[in-house]
Amino acid sequence: MHHLPLKTSTSLPLSSTKCLPSCVHAQHTIATKIPDNITVRRSANYTPSKWSHDFVASLKNENAGEPYTTRVNKLKEEVKMMLESATNPLDQLEIIDALQRLGVAYHFEDQIETKLRSIYNDIINKQRWAILEEAQKFSSKNLKAYLKKENNSSTSGDDAKNYHLNMARHALELPLHWRMQRLDARWFIDVYENSPDMKPILLEHAKLDFNMVQAVHQQDLKHASSWWKGTGLGEKLAFVRARPMEVFLWTVGGVFEPQYGYFRRNLSQVGALITVIDDIYDVYSTLDEVELFTEAVTSSVSWIYTKSTRIFAWVSIAAPLLLVHAYFAVPNHITKEASECILDYPNIVKWSSLIGRLPDDLGTSKHEQKRGDNPKSIECYMHESGASEAAAREHIHYLISEAWKKINEYQIGNTAVFSQTFIRMAMNLARMSQCIYQHEDGFGAQNLQTKNRVISLLVEPVSLASKD
Repeated sequence: MHHLPLKTSTSLPLSSTKCLPSCVHAQHTIATKIPDNITVRRSANYTPSKWSHDFVASLKNENAGEPYTTRVNKLKEEVKMMLESATNPLDQLEIIDALQRLGVAYHFEDQIETKLRSIYNDIINKQRWAILEEAQKFSSKNLKAYLKKENNSSTSGDDAKNYHLNMARHALELPLHWRMQRLDARWFIDVYENSPDMKPILLEHAKLDFNMVQAVHQQDLKHASSWWKGTGLGEKLAFVRARPMEVFLWTVGGVFEPQYGYFRRNLSQVGALITVIDDIYDVYSTLDEVELFTEAVTSSVSWIYTKSTRIFAWVSIAAPLLLVHAYFAVPNHITKEASECILDYPNIVKWSSLIGRLPDDLGTSKHEQKRGDNPKSIECYMHESGASEAAAREHIHYLISEAWKKINEYQIGNTAVFSQTFIRMAMNLARMSQCIYQHEDGFGAQNLQTKNRVISLLVEPVSLASKD
């Protein structure tokens, strides 16, 4: 989702800005009129949605409500007692890590913060240099060596060994900090069952909680699907990507906690409309139609189109627009200062949007270039630097890594204006882009990976039976 012109600039260019003015204007050469007044239009050959409205309406999670609510509340109290009774800092950290990875830490935020502050003050602050030195020695090289050793081992049937192998492979594929948190929690629930340090109370609580939250998500999804069907846009505009399920998946990646249903319902509508506008610009419209459409839109709002080539990478994605809506979709965190700041697109928006743009380019560049779309960041960098496609892709991965460093700095040092909830939403939007485009185009092409993710998060509940 991209190509909505928005304002301001960023200090992390692609190092490939010379060709960007032509890139910006190239998007309008998407269809032309021939002399006999027959309009020639391109087609992206988007397929209809794999998820019908009737299918969505039929979803029902039988593992929510009573007696599960009573059981999960009892388990929640037991988890609190477990966390309180753990006196060894390593035991405390192990429990906290499991809670976070299982996706249930949001129930214990105050307790976890208190414990972490205590651990930091009592231990980390005293031994921080020794810990940092040990951490520095550990790298992906060590993980790869470990994997090689374990793969060559003749005793690979052990559950604990499989657990550690799965964890190592997972870490090497994509850093935990970059992953869609809800999807990773669903993955970890299955993996944690084989952990040598598995705590049955934590696992049962995570399974029950996942299913109860999934039931809430299904209600939000039904609302989003009904709204989309009611607009009739999928039928009237056959060229657009009708993706209510995939759009909703983005919102779950943004904020999954059950209390943020308004956010998910609101952002589902915004995301669906942005997709329609995107396809009007990219695929269907003639130059004359684009100009008329743009004039109509810009005359009704305060969008300012700047020709600064440095901002192409992050304003050409819908993320800034989504984040503005996201900010106002969580009313309890709105302040006058932040409301004024958000309209100037602060750094957290810029870095998140840049990450939103670049994985999209990595995942869709080959297919979209074949059908004549405007150049992506990869092609722009190749044009300027003379680099090969492989080198250009490596450079884009480097830019993603650098942008994440900026986000991490912002999260730690710039929390006075925006709440941690909004900062987390911005980070999660970046994570969702890396998730959706991890295996090429997981949005428009509706690939198998996205299908499986939808099923695991929104369709099938977690089995409550133990592996034994």
